[in-house]
Amino acid sequence: MKELELKRLLKNKCEEERGLEKELAKIAGYSNSSGFHQFIFNEKKEMDNIQGLIDVVQRVSPDNEFELMSEYILTLDPNKSAARQGLEYLSVNQLYDALDTHIENLRVAKNAISKEWGKVYSLQRELDCGKISIEECIRILGEINPKSPEMKVYSRLIPMYAALSLNQFTRLMVMSEDVILNRITTQNYVYYSYKSRYMLLLANCCFGSNDLKKAREYAKYGINNSNVKRIIFFSYLTYGTTLMFSDYSSAKEIFLKGMEIAKGNDFYEQQIKRSLCFLENVWNKENQYLNIESNEIMDKQEVIHYLIRKGNIDEAKRMLEQIEKLNHDDYELGIHFYLKGLIGNSQTHFLRSIKHFKISGDKFSATLPIIELEKLGLDKAILDVLTI
Repeated sequence: MKELELKRLLKNKCEEERGLEKELAKIAGYSNSSGFHQFIFNEKKEMDNIQGLIDVVQRVSPDNEFELMSEYILTLDPNKSAARQGLEYLSVNQLYDALDTHIENLRVAKNAISKEWGKVYSLQRELDCGKISIEECIRILGEINPKSPEMKVYSRLIPMYAALSLNQFTRLMVMSEDVILNRITTQNYVYYSYKSRYMLLLANCCFGSNDLKKAREYAKYGINNSNVKRIIFFSYLTYGTTLMFSDYSSAKEIFLKGMEIAKGNDFYEQQIKRSLCFLENVWNKENQYLNIESNEIMDKQEVIHYLIRKGNIDEAKRMLEQIEKLNHDDYELGIHFYLKGLIGNSQTHFLRSIKHFKISGDKFSATLPIIELEKLGLDKAILDVLTI
């Protein structure tokens, strides 16, 4: 049997650093170091407490966590609990290549519980990849009728992701009422991962419904309690965004903390820089986050936004006319007409901006043109209707 990179690394580290093996054993949750020693030196030995192993890896080689954990998880006995916990680890961290392989490992396992997990996670992958609709997913989950407590919970979370991506916030909130986390009596890695997922889904649901106070409450859970970088990052992103129009300093502080989490992940870095760029423009600050090299509509719009805020109206008009010919989605049209409204102090353009933001499902961003309409003296009764 080929030696696992994870176990080889742990052996070498423990030999190099005196007392490290005892420290790592404690981190992993062993009462004494002998159990941890057996785990390191016996290639077939598994650790059932996957959270303990994650903590160990984050102590000795945090930059290589995903590679080390993925390789290890794929060697686990698919009939045992550790392999099932590993499935959730690969899924929540979006390690799709390893996840797809591991799903198949569990689908062909002899253990009925593992088979069930494999089926349910496989269904989520089909939904994520657009192979089935949310309605088909719900129907098939009903046919599977999960028996294990974990899959009873997770089968309720899966459709919530699809509802979120479709901006079906009312439906998402109704779905959330069917999630009963306490079905899972063993509060291990899987329980806490599901709870983090659930809280972030609720945060996004409340944000989409413009209930910003509740959105912050739910996002705070992920920031303070999750051990999953993706959950922590998007919790920071959601929390900061709720403060975008009301508290510049706090929003920026939160986004910068999110930036620390985003390091090394190009997608996360792009997301947080765009949020920081938008924040600086909304509050008319100097903006180091402009992406003037990008050809994407969203980035070009923020360059235009900056030019408008700084009084360079002619250049802003020229750029806006250039990108007007491109195909915009409804969110981008919301920004487009907001920018046109800023240039011409136009109630008509601000109203069109609100229309497109609402079609896109983004009630929060509709606050931007509503603020400008209030400055233009639009009747408060009309403004109240627009905020609904």
